[in-house]
Amino acid sequence: EVAAARSAAEGLASEDSCARWDACRELAKLGSWAAPHLPALERLAAEESSDDVRRAAKRALRELRADDMRAPTADVVEAVIAGQQTRAVAAAIASAAAAQSAPPAGADAVGGGVERL
Repeated sequence: EVAAARSAAEGLASEDSCARWDACRELAKLGSWAAPHLPALERLAAEESSDDVRRAAKRALRELRADDMRAPTADVVEAVIAGQQTRAVAAAIASAAAAQSAPPAGADAVGGGVERL
């Protein structure tokens, strides 16, 4: 189940600020499993350009330290994993939709490669 913390930590490096915010919240819930990722949270808390993500990183650090880094309960782990899976599916759907809406390779900008009558 430490994979849940690893997966959350990967989100800390995302280009998407929403993914970084989610990662901070997930790590805060994972207690002792988040311990290896404290330096990354500390960097975000100090250097992040997004105010929301910076606040989420600071809050995660406070919560983890206040909780004495206890191991998460099974219910918490299940909720974190379900959230990660939901975001992965949503990202795959968005990527597929973007690929379908892109013009075909070699299509001209005006006609989209379709002959008009």
